[in-house]
Amino acid sequence: MIKKVFFSFISLICFFAQAQGQQAVVLSNISIFQDSSFAAETTGLLRKGLVVDILSQSAALHEDKTQTQRFHWYQIKDSSNQVGWAMGDELALLSLSPTRFAGISQMTGAPYSIGDGFEKSVFYWGETRGKDDISSHFSTKNEYHENYLVFVNPDNQTKFLPVGTQSERGNNTCIGIYFADLTQNGHQEIILARSLSGKEMDEEVRKLEIYQLVDGDFKLLFEQRLNIYFEPGITSPGRFKFVDISPDGIRLEYPSYANCTKSHFGVPITKEPVTYEKCLSWMTESYTWDKINNRFSHFYQPSALPFRAHPKKEAVFLRERPSLTSPSIKLIKRKDRLKVIAHLETISRIKKKKVVRVFFLLKSADGSIGYLPSEQVEFVQAAHAQILNQFYANPLLIKRDWKQETQFVRLRGFGQKAQWEVTGNFQEH
Repeated sequence: MIKKVFFSFISLICFFAQAQGQQAVVLSNISIFQDSSFAAETTGLLRKGLVVDILSQSAALHEDKTQTQRFHWYQIKDSSNQVGWAMGDELALLSLSPTRFAGISQMTGAPYSIGDGFEKSVFYWGETRGKDDISSHFSTKNEYHENYLVFVNPDNQTKFLPVGTQSERGNNTCIGIYFADLTQNGHQEIILARSLSGKEMDEEVRKLEIYQLVDGDFKLLFEQRLNIYFEPGITSPGRFKFVDISPDGIRLEYPSYANCTKSHFGVPITKEPVTYEKCLSWMTESYTWDKINNRFSHFYQPSALPFRAHPKKEAVFLRERPSLTSPSIKLIKRKDRLKVIAHLETISRIKKKKVVRVFFLLKSADGSIGYLPSEQVEFVQAAHAQILNQFYANPLLIKRDWKQETQFVRLRGFGQKAQWEVTGNFQEH
């Protein structure tokens, strides 16, 4: 069994720095060398997944075979006492308490059953570290990291799952992880939330993935992109889908903006002199595990309902048109329930500055139809109510600037506290 150790880097002036006590997993079948150079003679072969001891590491970083990245060389020893040198990009260093993600220590080391010969396994955090650009040899930037979930069984066999990469070019970061038996087969699946960002990307992308160990490999059982859009390329004020995961299945809900037709939820849509118009729906969909076909299938297809809301003030007047100077239709009290039908924007110039104002087309409980400015309306339904209320209290002219964070993934009913929270995405009830 792998030793439970902490590790740290020690800067020494000598050519080789000691790294004793550290262990690593071999990421692919590799040759090891007699010295810390690709020109040296090879001394043997190591197979993918082998756990090795780190004896020492080079003090400096060296070019890899592609000459685009730099890593330490590591002197390693396998279980048969074979000793040699391997480049750092071929190894994932193991830790029970990684310094970069301190929150993961509450999960590492605990026994997990992921099946397929790993009914009793210990979970470790694996990391490959280096530099991403040879031109930044004397820079503290251009960090390069690869991250892995590594499972080791009592026979010292390993399975590892790549979960992220961070570099100057872009990041594919694991921001949430949970182990739960979603398929009810007695073993735990791996639930991951990812954040993808980069210099060439206009926005952050969030994804939810669920993996299961099948026939020696991790199989992707479920994948869902969580971003939602106001229109193509423009992130919705809701930002991301809300996901509720329980032993009964997976449920998603999110606000949806679509081009209006002649009516929406039975409300006639009359063309108004506005800059922008979108009809609004509260979307829900549900998945459950299909034991016969071994997959997550729709329990019901996506369905659309109106968002519920009420006035923020004790009493306001519903307007005939999307304008503050429009005639009043009806007095609406705070206790009255409203259905939000459409989002309408007007853009004007005030002192040479563009200003956006949003009105909602609403339907009251008695069937009255009219408009209210968005800052006078409060959403009272669904997981996105709070973030929508924050946005519409002071709508942004450029929606890409809306970066408000909230919790989007909830796990409940599994009876264990085994989660890693980096950005607060995962919450357990």
